[in-house]
Amino acid sequence: MLTPLCFLCFLSSAFAAGPISYLKPGMSDFKQGHAEILRQMEEMRQADAQAKAGPTPPPLAAPPRLALRRLVQHARLPLGVGAAGYALLRGVKAAAARARAAEEKARGAEAARQLDEAAGALHRLVGGEAMGALQQLLAARRADEPAAAASLAAELRARAAEVEALLPLYRQLSLAPPATLAATDAAELGRLKRAMLERCEASSALLASYEALGQSPPPYFRTWSVASLREREANVTAKSEVLRGILRLDAQLGRTKMDWELPAWEEERLLAYSEELRGKVEAHKGHKEKQTLLGKVEAALWLRREEAPIALQTMTVEQLQKLLAKLSGTPSESSNPPASTSDGESTEQDGHKPDARKD
Repeated sequence: MLTPLCFLCFLSSAFAAGPISYLKPGMSDFKQGHAEILRQMEEMRQADAQAKAGPTPPPLAAPPRLALRRLVQHARLPLGVGAAGYALLRGVKAAAARARAAEEKARGAEAARQLDEAAGALHRLVGGEAMGALQQLLAARRADEPAAAASLAAELRARAAEVEALLPLYRQLSLAPPATLAATDAAELGRLKRAMLERCEASSALLASYEALGQSPPPYFRTWSVASLREREANVTAKSEVLRGILRLDAQLGRTKMDWELPAWEEERLLAYSEELRGKVEAHKGHKEKQTLLGKVEAALWLRREEAPIALQTMTVEQLQKLLAKLSGTPSESSNPPASTSDGESTEQDGHKPDARKD
């Protein structure tokens, strides 16, 4: 950038090199100053010659600023030329300041646009109800510098990316996302996403272990901690053979669903429970066989038109089998149809004779 001193030096050199007839009021003064400069240059040349001729050191030259000051003093430039240069310098500075202000305004507008775009993307993900805390943050940060606004926009874009990855995990676990999700910073959202991914993996493993047994997992198992999920999955996998045996016994008793807490039992307790179920199955089989025999005996008695014995329900399975074998033999006389005579008349039954036919 041009300084006033450099600008005046430039003007002085220009006036010294070319005609300055247009500066009529100060012409004589300018000529005197020019002659003085020439005289000084001649003295300096002679001093250099003497220095070369003898051991006497040459005189030191004047500093550049001092020489310029002497040049300006002798030249006696008009005051208007200096004022014009100063005005030109102020104009250049003002133009540069306006350019910087316009550039700063453009950066601020671009940062605000990016901030609104990032906030809109986050709003579409979490909805309006969860944006309360974030809206307060945005209202407080809109007056910040463009660099701060751009930094906040980058933070919001990072949050939107993390939230977009988190929402499917919440749906997979049948959980509602928290209301403060939009106001949480991106680093915390990243840690939450890793925890949710770990819980989803543990839940999927537990679900697969229950489905391998043909059973459904306990309700709300997705809300369990990761440690509980992994512990239950390990129990189901390690005790799968005992659990399958219990399920087969339960099916014979008419039950199709396993107790959800069975995998958490100790193996000794599971074996004892299996033996208990096996006894119930045997008793159930005996009861079912007895009921089947009772039905067959009652059907056989009905076909023979006989009354059922009073102690029929208290008979054992062996007694019922013997009675059924006896009833399955020759039918009794009461079950035979009445015999008929050759001329179509009925035989005597119950001590009554048929009426004689009238001529």
